[in-house]
Amino acid sequence: MALTNYLTATLLVLAASHVLGLPIGRSLAVAYPAAGAILAAQWLFATLWLRRHRQGPVEWLWRRATWARHPLEGGRDGDRPAVPSPR
Repeated sequence: MALTNYLTATLLVLAASHVLGLPIGRSLAVAYPAAGAILAAQWLFATLWLRRHRQGPVEWLWRRATWARHPLEGGRDGDRPAVPSPR
């Protein structure tokens, strides 16, 4: 969920500052409540998401794109199957 939270926080701050016109970068009176609201929303989303899934949605997409296969095929948590050590 780390990559998902990082990207969503970035998008939410950009949206709040550009689309809504909030002066997040210029006023601490706006920045602190905005940061608190973003953290609370991310905490709630991550908690609900991770009750049903093993990894965040962006992490799943990243693994799917880089491995060119379903990320949960094979090992635990989407890891590649272990290669036996040579004897």
